[in-house]
Amino acid sequence: MTQPLPAFTFARPRGPKATLRNVAVAAGVSLATASRALSRPEMVSAKLRSLIDAKCRELDYIPNHAARALSLERSLAVGVIVPLLANPIFAAMIDGVQEELDSQGFGLLISCCHRDADRELAQAKALLVRGVDAMILGNPEHRPETLSLLERAGVPYVCAGCSAFAPERPMVTYDSAAAITLAVDHVVAAGHRRIAVLSGPRSSTPVIGDRIDGALACLRAHGLDPRPDWLVERGYLPDEARQGAAALLAGDGRPSAVICTGDTHAMAALAEAQRLGIRVPEELSITGCNDSAISHYAFPGLTTIHTPYNEVGRVAAAHALALINGDSISPQVLLGARLIERASVSRCD
Repeated sequence: MTQPLPAFTFARPRGPKATLRNVAVAAGVSLATASRALSRPEMVSAKLRSLIDAKCRELDYIPNHAARALSLERSLAVGVIVPLLANPIFAAMIDGVQEELDSQGFGLLISCCHRDADRELAQAKALLVRGVDAMILGNPEHRPETLSLLERAGVPYVCAGCSAFAPERPMVTYDSAAAITLAVDHVVAAGHRRIAVLSGPRSSTPVIGDRIDGALACLRAHGLDPRPDWLVERGYLPDEARQGAAALLAGDGRPSAVICTGDTHAMAALAEAQRLGIRVPEELSITGCNDSAISHYAFPGLTTIHTPYNEVGRVAAAHALALINGDSISPQVLLGARLIERASVSRCD
């Protein structure tokens, strides 16, 4: 019989932790020089920096950022609130934020509001209690009280990944309506005229509403006003998305192409087409949106729109840091999306 493992207790190190003064003595430099090497390295020669870095590693010295933050009257942390942690596009946004904050020595506190503006307000209050220096609001909608709360507290914020038509400023995002037209133009150029739209619910987020409106406006501009039953909105759960795809593909008068406002619905359309024995792309062309990780595993390869959520996060973080320093930023930054051509679209002769 396997013996049970003993209970685990964290063994704290014996003796005092190394201090910056210990590093300075070991390197044979003044305390001020050691401090500059870590906080303002451009002011210290490369030779001295290398020596001080070596002594830090040798002594296991960990800089006390709390003390540095106290001296600067800052927490050296930024809060970010996103709608969902499980959605890969918001994970990409968080990665972009983290990359920028890491480069400037700032920490990151993350909250998830599940697309609930009331919950976002409560989380903003909690992040203020923790003393963040700025906030990045990744939820697509905000209560006015949230923004006024941050303004009264003197904590700068940047809205990220929201609708390009939202009134809040400052913002870093992309034009979702314009992004989806890349897919519409692509299938029209391939000769398709019977084009449907499969989407998540317009009510779920303004960004999806923008994509639906953009797709319909682009189709009308091409003289292809879709049939009322060729605009289908269903939820994001797999069964819900499959039901939406089934509603479009059932019967003989099906479309020759389906524009999906997200990759989840595009994958559902692919799966439903395979169930019905409809060949993609020979008999049905499908496009997605977001270029999420799941789209890379589709067969045939999914043509989709790469939406710049990583860059949105990185630029939003850079703007938040600029506002912390009292610098001016652009009130609106719109980043570009791009079409990713794979194998799920073919010519319609």
